[in-house]
Amino acid sequence: MDMKRLVVTGAGTSVIIKLVHAINRHQPTWDLVGFVDDDPGKKGALIHGYPVMGGLDLLATEDLADAYTVCFIYGGNIQTRLQVIDRLDAMDATYATLVHPSVDLDLVTSGTDCVIQSGSHIQSDVAIGDHCGVGLEAIIGHDVSVGDKVWIGPRATVLGRVKIEEGATLGAGCVIKGNVTVGSFAMVGMGAVVVHDVPAGTTVFGNPARVINRGALDTRHPY
Repeated sequence: MDMKRLVVTGAGTSVIIKLVHAINRHQPTWDLVGFVDDDPGKKGALIHGYPVMGGLDLLATEDLADAYTVCFIYGGNIQTRLQVIDRLDAMDATYATLVHPSVDLDLVTSGTDCVIQSGSHIQSDVAIGDHCGVGLEAIIGHDVSVGDKVWIGPRATVLGRVKIEEGATLGAGCVIKGNVTVGSFAMVGMGAVVVHDVPAGTTVFGNPARVINRGALDTRHPY
């Protein structure tokens, strides 16, 4: 079986390596070439034996013309992640979606450039957009709509018929009540319990969750 070449965009963590290894043990799929990252201090480093080859522009070179990429920016702010995705789109990058073999995606639709980590439970009639991440052991209930560029943190619980709009972030361990909407580029803090709609561009925290910040996307961590 021919393996597909994979380059990870963002060299901040080894999480993707572990996920690729799990996928390949289940069914050999990905030939992980290495990482690209615009931080010049990372060039030449090895992450568990895989090299940081240089900046993102390498993806536009002939040598990597056949490679897939997945954008996994860990750290920094959400604006950085959005800018990187825009650059990849401008280069006509070919995206991979990485799904841990333990995850059942029957009756689920998923877009491109998504990372779905081990132990996640995703129920029927869920639609996940492009450039999304689903963390370890997250739970997504039935009939949930997940927009593009959404991050759902580890052990977050999203009950049925929730709408999560573009760019929203759900922190680790939060709970989202059924039939509510989390607005675009909103952030739900770790462990928060959301029982009402979350306005776009706000940060909510607590039990029950309350708005603690409005805007300030440039200062917010994407995960």
